[in-house]
Amino acid sequence: MEQKADLMIVLPIYNPHCADWERMIDLSLKKLFDLFKNIDLKILFVNDGSSNNLDEGLNNLKINFPDIDIVSYKKNRGKGYAIRTGLGIAMAKHYIYTDWDFPFGEVSVYETYKMLNNNNTDVVLGVRSNEYFASLPPARKLISNGLRVFNFFWFGFKNVDTQAGIKGLSNNARLIFLETKTDGFIFELEFIKAVIKKKMQISFINVSPRNDISFNNFKTKTIVKEFGYFLKLFFS
Repeated sequence: MEQKADLMIVLPIYNPHCADWERMIDLSLKKLFDLFKNIDLKILFVNDGSSNNLDEGLNNLKINFPDIDIVSYKKNRGKGYAIRTGLGIAMAKHYIYTDWDFPFGEVSVYETYKMLNNNNTDVVLGVRSNEYFASLPPARKLISNGLRVFNFFWFGFKNVDTQAGIKGLSNNARLIFLETKTDGFIFELEFIKAVIKKKMQISFINVSPRNDISFNNFKTKTIVKEFGYFLKLFFS
């Protein structure tokens, strides 16, 4: 599936937490295509082995929005794997990935694109606001803040928010991303570490959560798995 466009947005999706997920995506896509009405925009959903049957809902969306495509596979592999799969298929001038429910709103996607297009930058990193961290459940807040401390002391990431769920990439940055190996949520540590090592141009955009967004705590199984990925990165 070769897609040539000015912008490709990659959206991983896995077992949506709400029953009206299809309606939510429909509303977001309408807003996006309105914002990008003068831009050649393609959207790629990557169904990361959802146990819920999403195919019918995603195909319904494709009927209403011809400029979207869908990739599915049966086994859940993790967000890093899903985005790497999408970026491996997509062909465009610019790339953005974020979560299927657009936690920072659709306008943040447009602002990320403008920064990519106008600033001659390789990577645009979302930087989460204090409001974002205030909205997190206690356990998730502890993990997120702890990871920021680890980023600083272990990787030397100064004032870099690695885990904000929105990133913009040039084609050069896409090639770097495709070299990553981490499948879980902390795949961005590996990616940003490589970007900094390559001395690629990085820009930042402040993002805040939507008023209606809710965040769930990580499951114990997920925390243990991600910690294993983290140790692997640390000792690599």
